[in-house]
Amino acid sequence: MKTLSTLLFALLAISAGSVHAAAADEHHKAYAGRLVCGGNHFVRASGTEMHFTAYVLRNLDDEGAIRIERIRLVDASGATLADFTAPQLPPFRNGLLGPGDDTLAPGQSSILRTLDLVGLDGLPRSRRPLQLIVEWRAEDRALTLEAVAVHIARERRTVTGADGLPAVTLGSERSRHLNPCRTVYRQRWQ
Repeated sequence: MKTLSTLLFALLAISAGSVHAAAADEHHKAYAGRLVCGGNHFVRASGTEMHFTAYVLRNLDDEGAIRIERIRLVDASGATLADFTAPQLPPFRNGLLGPGDDTLAPGQSSILRTLDLVGLDGLPRSRRPLQLIVEWRAEDRALTLEAVAVHIARERRTVTGADGLPAVTLGSERSRHLNPCRTVYRQRWQ
């Protein structure tokens, strides 16, 4: 009986994994697309904990570059919090995308955080959760842009700055959780 239950568990685990395969795992190629990522940005625990989202964009294609045409961050009501069009993208953490650079070369990845778009103040409950919407294009058919949203919680401290005014800093990481983003549109032919 134990062998049967172990076998059933293994089969369920394998089938569950295939249901959540990324578009790139299924070798979807396209000339353009749109993907959407969930996210959050708030302060809790009496102001001592900051929750934010880091979005990781990946070009998994080994031949073609992907141009990021537009990035929008919208709140729970659909109101736009930030809107950037190429070539004036926001600065990404590793410098591979940003103002004047809107292209991920083959194999490149870049990270954008809600902290860099919204700041160190949390959003009220009525404006959460968030959605990041990324529109992209490739010159030739390429593996679709891959993205994940990483929810991060860090210690948040208010300190006195050099100017004598209160300043917010982030301390050690308390937790993180990764969620896949979803391609909602693919242009397969030109």
